[in-house]
Order: sequence, then C-alpha cells, then structure tokens
Amino acid sequence: MRGATTKNLHIRLVIIDAAADYNTAMDSILYKCINYANNINYESISIDCNTYNTDMCRYLISNHNFKIQKNQVMLLMGDDNPFVNDKAILLMRFSG
Repeated sequence: MRGATTKNLHIRLVIIDAAADYNTAMDSILYKCINYANNINYESISIDCNTYNTDMCRYLISNHNFKIQKNQVMLLMGDDNPFVNDKAILLMRFSG
C-alpha cells in the first residue's frame, strides 16, 4: 500500500500454513519490494506480520536486517497463555 504522506512501503503478511517455506517466500517478496521501493524513491519498508512462528521473526531480523518497530500480543479467549502456548498469535511490525 502506498501512503500519501510518507515514503514507506507497507506490507501486510499473513502466515497461514506453518509447513510453507516462508523464508524463500520472504526473500522473493523483499527482493521485489526493495526494487519497487528504490524505483519510486521510498525510504523504508515495514511489514506487519502475524504469526506464532518465531522463526519467521528471527529470519527477518537476522537475514534482512529488519528491526521490531512495534509489537503486540493478541490475547485469545480461553485459558491459553499466549507466552506459553505455541498457538498464540503474535502481531509484529518490522521495519528495514
């Protein structure tokens, strides 16, 4: 989505299937987005990522030099503790 007042390319990433190879997908998406952002003179890219897979978060940080810009925990109804349960959804915004 192109913002009217900022020079930030914003991507909303929804991770649905833990079996998918998201590292390869992220590499492809970021390659295209970085080229696009450079062509239109954007200064940064941010990604909203909702996942319970912390490996994706680590991958963005370590391989693409992203930083956590904003983090939130979405609390699910019931007795589940989102910090212990691997099915809790973490909402993160990364910027790079």
